[in-house]
This record gives sequence, C-alpha cells and structure tokens, in this order.
Amino acid sequence: MDELDKEIEELYINKKYNCCRTTMLILSKKLNVELSEDMQKLCSFYGGGIGRSGCVCGALIGALNIVALKYGELSDDPKNNAYKLANQIHSEFVKANESTCCKVLRGDFSKPGKNCKEIIKSAILIAEEVIM
Repeated sequence: MDELDKEIEELYINKKYNCCRTTMLILSKKLNVELSEDMQKLCSFYGGGIGRSGCVCGALIGALNIVALKYGELSDDPKNNAYKLANQIHSEFVKANESTCCKVLRGDFSKPGKNCKEIIKSAILIAEEVIM
C-alpha cells in the first residue's frame, strides 16, 4: 500500500470522512492550500453525490474545489486559466472513470459498484497531473 492509499484509508475508512472531504484534505496538503473547518463543511453536501442523491461525484468536486482555491480567478471570463484547469480535470476524470455520476460510478447504494477509495485516488492523481 503506497502513501496515498494509506492517507485515503485513514480519512475515508478510519475517520469516515466522505469522498469530497477526503479528497480536499489530501490535495490541500499536497498543494499547500489552507483548508479551514468552514471550508471542510462545504464537503458535507457531497457524500454519495449531492445529498446522497447519487449525482455528481464528491471526489471530483473535492479535487476541483482545491484546484480552484489554489489557481482560481475572480474573473468570469471563460478564457481564464481556472476554466481550462476545471475542464481538463473533468475530461480526464471522465476518461478514467467513464462518468462523473456517483450512482453510475459506485452503483446503487444497496449494491457495490466501483470502490470509492479508487475513485478518490483517481481524482487526486488526475488533479495533480493536470496542474503539473
């Protein structure tokens, strides 16, 4: 088990943080982004997709949030770098995981789908790769 797997195991399994918070905490440390408790509260809506609806994957949202905190801009100009980074992360996530929808990625909550730990790791690695 590599270091990233251990970090995911500690936060997601042992501390029972959701995918979004786990992703944000790990990426914030890697990118040297301060993550307050209030910012961590933003993750509370994204367990199991938005409000456990099975919609947008929390790991993807977490990765995008940290990259936005590090590289985001206050301009809404669609030509800005933040939009490009977000689009690249989204595109690579879809290539790697075939969807951004939690329910599709992990399946119905009563049936196991793709392992969330793998999805979290994927989101972190993709974000790191895109910004490097």
